[in-house]
Amino acid sequence: MSYETDQVMNYQWLASVIAEHPDATVRGSVRLQNTIWLLQHVGFPSRYNYRKFFDGPYSEAVRADIELLSSLGLIEVESSPEGMEPGYTFRAIEKLQIKELEKFIEQIRIISEMETFVLDCAATYEAFRDLGLPDEEAWVSVCLKKGNLCDEITTEHAKKFLEKLGLLP
Repeated sequence: MSYETDQVMNYQWLASVIAEHPDATVRGSVRLQNTIWLLQHVGFPSRYNYRKFFDGPYSEAVRADIELLSSLGLIEVESSPEGMEPGYTFRAIEKLQIKELEKFIEQIRIISEMETFVLDCAATYEAFRDLGLPDEEAWVSVCLKKGNLCDEITTEHAKKFLEKLGLLP
């Protein structure tokens, strides 16, 4: 089944992104939130509104659509034992056929291969840039927000990752 871009609902885009990950699985709510956030920044046509949350960008609508996808039987949501990472695992049961998704497959692959912490730093950087912070100030803010886990090596990996996505020159 093929859809025109403007006819595809957000939840269908979300299900498709999960299905395009290795093993049709995304491990972690933060990873999923950051994935959609960054994909929207490269032109992905979902229309989720994000706000700055504790550690980075967050969309309540993404969380709500996860519940919808689960109730429709399009994904399975597994929770880890309390205190264990990744918290939640999202697994696609059915792959929706959305032709327009093809132009984002490479970005989804790049994101899916990135270490979670680097992905989180990159998404948080983009959130600070959206707030209007200049490049260097955004990186300093990311490191302040992420604490001692954000070092020069992580920042360099995040910059290279954003370059691969086409979000940095």
